[in-house]
Amino acid sequence: MERVLSYQIPKNDRGKSVHEFLRGLGYSRHILLSMKPDPAAVMKNGAPVRMSGLLQEGDVLRITVRDESSSENIIPAPVPFDIVFEDSDLLVVSKPSGVAIHPAISHPANTLANGIALYFKKQGIPYVFRCINRLDRDTTGLLIAAKNKVSASILERDLRLREIHRTYLAIAEGLLPEKGTVNAPVGRKNSSLIERCVDWENGDTAVTHFRRLRYF
Repeated sequence: MERVLSYQIPKNDRGKSVHEFLRGLGYSRHILLSMKPDPAAVMKNGAPVRMSGLLQEGDVLRITVRDESSSENIIPAPVPFDIVFEDSDLLVVSKPSGVAIHPAISHPANTLANGIALYFKKQGIPYVFRCINRLDRDTTGLLIAAKNKVSASILERDLRLREIHRTYLAIAEGLLPEKGTVNAPVGRKNSSLIERCVDWENGDTAVTHFRRLRYF
C-alpha cells in the first residue's frame, strides 16, 4: 500500500529541518530512517531533500510511504465485520463479540486481523495489520486499524498521550450513583493472562468517568 502526503510549510515552521518538522507531526524515528534509502521518499518543491535540509515558509514537502508486502503471519480468511469509517489513512471497524483481534495458536485464522487481511487482498492491496486500540474477545466495539505506517505512528502517539478516548456501554450489578469517577491503577491479575484488577503498586494509570443510564 502506498500513501503520498503533502505539506505546505507554514510561517511558524520556517527554519526547521525536515526531520524536526516531521517528528513534530508524529513521524517516528523508525519511519524517518526507513525513508533514507529511497531518494524519492522525501521531496521538497519537487526535488529530493535530506532530513537535515532546512524548510522555508511556503515550501511543499511531499512524503511517500510504502508497504511492499502484507503481514506474513496473518492468513486472509472470511471473518465478518462492519466498516464504520474508512479513508486513506485508517479503517474503523465494529468488532463482533466472540472474535479475537490477533491470531494465536488456538485461533490462527478466525480473527479480525484475518478478516481485514482478506478485505485488502480482494482489492489487490498489500496490507500490514496495525491495530491501534484493543478490545477483549467477548467485547463488541470499535477498533482503529491504521492503513500505513505514518498514520499508525501518529495514532499510537495520540493513544500514548491519551488523546484518544474510549466510551463503553456496560451492564453492572448493584446500586450505582447517577455519575462518578473511578481513579485507580489497573494491572494484570496474577492468576490470569487476561483478567485485570486494581494494582496500587504496579498498575498503569486508569481514570474512568461513568454515568448511570437506567436500572433494569
